[in-house]
Amino acid sequence: ALGPPPRRALHPETIERLRAKLREKRLALVGQPWRFRPDGQDAGMKENWATQPLDESWVPIKIAQHWKGQGYPNLDGWAWYRLQLTIPADWPADSLHLHCEGLDDYGEFFVDGKRLGCMGDQKIKRTAFNDRASLPITGVKPGQKIDLAVRVLDWYGAGGLHRPLTLSTEPLRPGPVVLR
Repeated sequence: ALGPPPRRALHPETIERLRAKLREKRLALVGQPWRFRPDGQDAGMKENWATQPLDESWVPIKIAQHWKGQGYPNLDGWAWYRLQLTIPADWPADSLHLHCEGLDDYGEFFVDGKRLGCMGDQKIKRTAFNDRASLPITGVKPGQKIDLAVRVLDWYGAGGLHRPLTLSTEPLRPGPVVLR
């Protein structure tokens, strides 16, 4: 404090990123009890699959793996993933983000039926395979149970949530953030 300034000080942006990383809380969603339902008739939006009660038509599935290797080798088109979970009680109320680091090919994300955003571009068939997204979640309190839904469209390849999903108290950094 009393000596000369350091010759190689960290940039203020670097210091802020380190502070954010230290205060971040994360919840990996891989290994959680996800449910899955193919949507061959694209009825899920009309029938509000993002919030309907889970029944026997929703089967267990793993994320961070393609659906074709999990019993759906011929599935191209729409399918839904659902997860019910509780936000940890010790998390801050004002900063919650869903991180997705790629899906095959296009996806839409919902919390309690409210659309958070999407990845990929369905109209021009641009896949989200290598995209990263940090989708802010609002209106959720610590300790609250939420229903997370992901609607995925596969037009070629293996399909599905092939990379991890994470809940975090900080947005993704560094790298591109894809929000639509």
